[in-house]
Amino acid sequence: QLREVTEYAERMRRLIWNNSNYSTGGTDYWFNGRVSDIDYSRDEDDPELTIATLDCAFTREEVI
Repeated sequence: QLREVTEYAERMRRLIWNNSNYSTGGTDYWFNGRVSDIDYSRDEDDPELTIATLDCAFTREEVI
């Protein structure tokens, strides 16, 4: 199960890396997206459960 969680978290990292700037229809939603850390842990109540926490940073600029 850890392998599945690891693969999913790494896929999220690649998706954010490959799409670090996201805009559609002329509207910028974010830029400079980065995953700075991925932390894996086991659930205390259910040792079969693995948790991945992704620390991400995005810059969003909104013009009013």
